[in-house]
Amino acid sequence: MVISVGVGHAVVLVDPLTKSTSEPIVGPTYVVKAPWV
Repeated sequence: MVISVGVGHAVVLVDPLTKSTSEPIVGPTYVVKAPWV
């Protein structure tokens, strides 16, 4: 799944299966993520 992060926004991905979090990703960019995240 691909999501877009807009200008001035950030995203942190949380994976409940591995109990891990990603570093903040600052837009503008596209992020590829697993469906359960």
